[in-house]
Amino acid sequence: MSGQEFLSLYRGTTDTVTSIDPNRTYAIKAPTEHAIYENFRVHRFADLMTVDLQDDRLREAGELMFASHESYKACGLTERRTDRIVERVRAGRDKGLFGARITGGGSGGTVAVLARRGCREAIDELAVLMANETGQKPYIFHGSSPGCSLFGRLRLARPNFGRPRSGRT
Repeated sequence: MSGQEFLSLYRGTTDTVTSIDPNRTYAIKAPTEHAIYENFRVHRFADLMTVDLQDDRLREAGELMFASHESYKACGLTERRTDRIVERVRAGRDKGLFGARITGGGSGGTVAVLARRGCREAIDELAVLMANETGQKPYIFHGSSPGCSLFGRLRLARPNFGRPRSGRT
């Protein structure tokens, strides 16, 4: 949809940070699909990570990560290096790499990789390949932080979207 068409239909946006350029064409389908399908992928991924992590569950979780990355890419929000890392991980699935997707705060180049414990060699090999391709040595964050186990957590009730309350939260 063109910015002009949007402005004609909706007279602007209530977002004080965003502006609509009347001369730009904006994607609608891919970003809408991303939000809908990403919600499913995130919930399914969380379900897969809560029980015994056998290879079949890790493979499915990895496929969800690849799908998430492709969906984000369709929105125009990835960049060449992150796409290449994800491609390399996909090619390295026989080495214990299950999935990958872009992540981070928008500065580019950060990819989360789901790998079997003990596959550091495959990750290091990937880093060397990327360094050779780009001329930049990747920084590898590995392992996990204590996260909420150290600081506690806050459980938010799911919105009921107009369904009658059952008395539970």
